[in-house]
Amino acid sequence: MRNRWRLYRYWLSLYRAHLKDNIRDAERNYQMAASRLKELLEEEDLAIMRTTKIIGMTTTGAARYKNVLRRIQPRIVIVEEAAEVLEAHVVTTLSGHCQHLILIGDHQQLRPSPNVYDLAEV
Repeated sequence: MRNRWRLYRYWLSLYRAHLKDNIRDAERNYQMAASRLKELLEEEDLAIMRTTKIIGMTTTGAARYKNVLRRIQPRIVIVEEAAEVLEAHVVTTLSGHCQHLILIGDHQQLRPSPNVYDLAEV
């Protein structure tokens, strides 16, 4: 009887190991499919944005589409309500091909509050 239970536990451990391997494989396949879907959606967004002359988005959108913006390489970036936007959010929209950065904001309406000390001193 004791050997039967030992054999049962051995078979159970083999079955668990088999299930863990299956789950690991399924997770790997899911991650690859999710990655491929993300690439395809990014390619679709890139194709749409390349056909336009003007692209408008929030700083959150610019951070989300950072890779697409780098591939589009915009020469002009306009930031509206610049006094409300953190410097780090502006930097994420810039690429090496940016020739003009236009910051629009009313300093009388909303005082700028830079997070970088050197910018606050100027």
